Amino acid sequence: MKLEEDKVNREEEVFKIIYDAIDEINLQLPPEKRVEKSNDTILFGPLGQLDSLSLLNLIVAIEMRIKEKIDISVDLVDEGALSQHGNSFKSIGSLSEHISLVLYNATNSK
Repeated sequence: MKLEEDKVNREEEVFKIIYDAIDEINLQLPPEKRVEKSNDTILFGPLGQLDSLSLLNLIVAIEMRIKEKIDISVDLVDEGALSQHGNSFKSIGSLSEHISLVLYNATNSK
């Protein structure tokens, strides 16, 4: 039961980090281009709400928040993420899964 609670807490923490970073990015975007905070929101790709520079800004903002809130340094844009043809960054949901996996690997490799 504790393991399941930890997983739920980590997922909630990851979404909070993503949404806080989106709030920061949205301040830089015109109102009609702002990113909706929803699990299904398409971030990148043909139907995505972000161009490559805005996506990069979002990733950097997320990495910084992970360091601040969880005290783990991560690189979200690694070879594995890129080999998936950007699918890790396609939607908020896929980004959350990617971050959770990166955090799991970072905390279990010590």
